[in-house]
Amino acid sequence: MKVAELIQKLQELNKPEAEITLMGNLGHPEDDEADRYFDVAEVWNDGEETITLFFGMNIPTEEDEEEDRKFVDNNLSLFETIAKSLNPNK
Repeated sequence: MKVAELIQKLQELNKPEAEITLMGNLGHPEDDEADRYFDVAEVWNDGEETITLFFGMNIPTEEDEEEDRKFVDNNLSLFETIAKSLNPNK
């Protein structure tokens, strides 16, 4: 697809303030079960004649999840105190 074609298709929608959902599919485009939503988009200038639109997914790593668990463990009493103050009858 040429840049001009993409711009034209977006302009035809006439929704300049709309959010764009980046979605791909690992199988048949009609198979909703295979849809994947991308939350990373980059434009790469490959040279004089091409560009790359890169789409990716921020998937938490085991390290990220371990950090989250440590944060919750270290702050559990604070979370419990906040929860009790929001629901004093429980």
